[in-house]
Amino acid sequence: MEKGVHFFQALKTIPIRLPFLKHNLMGLVKFLSPLVREAGTMKPLEAIQVLRGSLDYDNFIAQDEIPSADDMRIANLDQLELAAGDFRDIGSFLKHVDSFRDDSTGDEEGVVLSTVHRAKGLEWPAVFVVNLIDGLMPYKNGLIEEERRICFVALSRAMRVLHLSYPKLYFGKPVMRSQFLSEIRAGK
Repeated sequence: MEKGVHFFQALKTIPIRLPFLKHNLMGLVKFLSPLVREAGTMKPLEAIQVLRGSLDYDNFIAQDEIPSADDMRIANLDQLELAAGDFRDIGSFLKHVDSFRDDSTGDEEGVVLSTVHRAKGLEWPAVFVVNLIDGLMPYKNGLIEEERRICFVALSRAMRVLHLSYPKLYFGKPVMRSQFLSEIRAGK
């Protein structure tokens, strides 16, 4: 700031003597260069997808070695991508996200959003189980019997009303409904 140079430009020209530090810094510059170059035209969804993919972020934040679609943090990233798809520029997306800060009312009569794992042992009068598609439920890398038990946990949270749903498109791509829906209808 003192020299009137943008942070990224300073990062590229900073003199560093330690080889490992210089190597890491140059790796960061190489990673950031296309993002900085495209910053004016990149849509929020594209930026999130680039960061998520390039950094292998899902694996980084997953508690287990294999990220699960039921992991709340992975689900949050999925929802962030979904929301970002509605905006043309990063500034308007950040303004939208900022509008949700501290919007909690403490309303006990509200809706609870939960992963299946977090819902275990709880129950509600009405439960909506969404995204019953192959690849998510059952998870594409999961053991089928374990996935079936996880699905049962989701279904058994309802006290009176249970709604099951699946989309025809997921992130703009055609998907198949979960095999569990057919099994439920067949009474297996």
